[in-house]
Amino acid sequence: MFPGPIEDDLIDIHSKHVMYPGHIEDDLIDIHSKPAMFPGPIEDDLIDIHSKHVMYPGPIEDDLIDIHSKPAMFPGPIEDDLIDIHSKHVMYPGPIEEDVIDIHSKHVMYPEPIEEDVIDIHSKHAMYPGPIEDDLVDIHSKHVMYPEPIEDDLIDIHSKHAMYPGPIEEGVIDIHSKHAMYPGPIEDDLVDIHSKHAMYPGPIEDDLIDIHSKHAMYPGPIEEGVIDIHSKPAMFLGTIVTGLIDIHPEPAIYSIETW
Repeated sequence: MFPGPIEDDLIDIHSKHVMYPGHIEDDLIDIHSKPAMFPGPIEDDLIDIHSKHVMYPGPIEDDLIDIHSKPAMFPGPIEDDLIDIHSKHVMYPGPIEEDVIDIHSKHVMYPEPIEEDVIDIHSKHAMYPGPIEDDLVDIHSKHVMYPEPIEDDLIDIHSKHAMYPGPIEEGVIDIHSKHAMYPGPIEDDLVDIHSKHAMYPGPIEDDLIDIHSKHAMYPGPIEEGVIDIHSKPAMFLGTIVTGLIDIHPEPAIYSIETW
């Protein structure tokens, strides 16, 4: 997100590059990490975390694993079969069984055959080492992964609510949104950014588009040309009015350390 025209080198962070109005320095780390957005050329070893590698300010060591798996899913060198979670495979400390597929695809990471009910975390189900109870649904869908029945108020972290082991207060909002579990009431017009709308402190204009869909979070009407950051366009085809903020640069994952 940039309050001006996007330079040719301003590329999408969900593709193979990082969004920035200039060259990316070696130490530029992923926008899905904590730093994000930095000025300087992109070194060969600076690769996207949503691709098959991970952004790192230096050579990628064998043990440098995905940032989308909090503990990196593995405390040692990455075996040849240890592949990206956002790609077509899943991080696993051993050979990847045919049934162990991508978490962003239609399956879920699992060290054993995937039961019919164990499906993708980004799909409609949730990752679970056993049969998925009817109430155990997707974290990227409308529910949240939980090893017990999901209370009615326990909703998705990528949807309009946040993952919580108990009743969700009215003010607990999305972690991929601009906040991470907030203790204040959620206004009616405050909608999810992983849904079809964006978090906005007022009515959502027709041109207010989602960042994971076709819209983007903005405190006002979005000029034509403002596109999705999860697609390849790189967020824009024109000028972005000052105030257009991105939801992914926000280091708002401290509330889900258990992931």
